[in-house]
Amino acid sequence: MKRKFITTAMLFAALCLSIETSAKGPPGKTVLLKDANGVTIGRVIGMETVGWPYVLTQEGYRTFFRSGNGKVSLVPDDGVYYKTADCTGNAYVSRGMYLGTVFSPTPQLDQVYGEGAPYPPLYIPHEEPKVTGDVFSVLTIDGCELLDPPEFGANGYPAYPNDPAVTGIQNTAYPTRLLIE
Repeated sequence: MKRKFITTAMLFAALCLSIETSAKGPPGKTVLLKDANGVTIGRVIGMETVGWPYVLTQEGYRTFFRSGNGKVSLVPDDGVYYKTADCTGNAYVSRGMYLGTVFSPTPQLDQVYGEGAPYPPLYIPHEEPKVTGDVFSVLTIDGCELLDPPEFGANGYPAYPNDPAVTGIQNTAYPTRLLIE
């Protein structure tokens, strides 16, 4: 009984203490992701697994990188949708992505990077409203799939070809080895 009282008293005292909200002392070190040339890609804000840093660029866009190949490795959970039957034209994502995200439309990175790659990296702007429309095809790990039947009245975010001036993420692979400092 005495231990329970002491624990309760300590908890009560902790809750009653005023909490200091202003930082004191030197600022904390920021962890950065840099390419092999020492160019900063963005601030590391997490790591799902070793070698896959989650970064936030200076422009406020986030993405995953596969540190071994210098390529964006974030892919929508359920693919990228198109209003056409052949995965061309305007792209849309329905879930699994956030506003202010740069991503690969397919995990087949040879279709995203390299000369003549048909599906460049995409991004969703910070302030993009959801739209409703009919979709006829989806780009998944297996390639472009015709939806039969089409999905009418689907909700999703428009995704645009990545613009490095907007997102801070380049459209080519970064020189590797990527460094986390």
